[in-house]
Amino acid sequence: MRSGSLDGLEGFGRGMQELLGERPITPLITMDRDSYQAELGELTVGGEVIWYLDFTILMTYTNRSDRPVYMGMCGGPFVPVLERLVNGSWETAYSPPQTACGGVGNRIDPGEVYSDYRFQVLGHDRKSDVRPSWLPDEVDGSYRVHWFLSLFTEPDWRADQVPLEERVSNTFQLTGTIP
Repeated sequence: MRSGSLDGLEGFGRGMQELLGERPITPLITMDRDSYQAELGELTVGGEVIWYLDFTILMTYTNRSDRPVYMGMCGGPFVPVLERLVNGSWETAYSPPQTACGGVGNRIDPGEVYSDYRFQVLGHDRKSDVRPSWLPDEVDGSYRVHWFLSLFTEPDWRADQVPLEERVSNTFQLTGTIP
């Protein structure tokens, strides 16, 4: 539990809404393309052939707020989570493991752009013991990226994340085939 003054924070969300409207016209996290093709690969583990999907997304984050935003770090930025739209709800499709150090690194100041982040998705058959897994039963569909961004560097950056609509990407299409 945090103690101390939070003066000025109550206006943050209101300021973002005034600046961006009810929903951002352009998402704060954008991809380099509107669609991607996942490549199917295979690897052999203990004599068993395991399929995997492989594709890379080039991401950019733009801080349009009047406050700094902090990116979780541990030997590099925390890896985003890939979400798939299923029956009107967003479900996790791919969530790589995160290291437990929980450090906060990159400070993204107002107006600053954090660009050229390469998010490589390498999702393995969920029936195997190889991780991270590709969770959906199919590939084709609408997706977005969910990134962990915080308003504070301490004490608990995970509890102080920016609002959801400001830490998810534009929607994009993904196609591919899994066995």
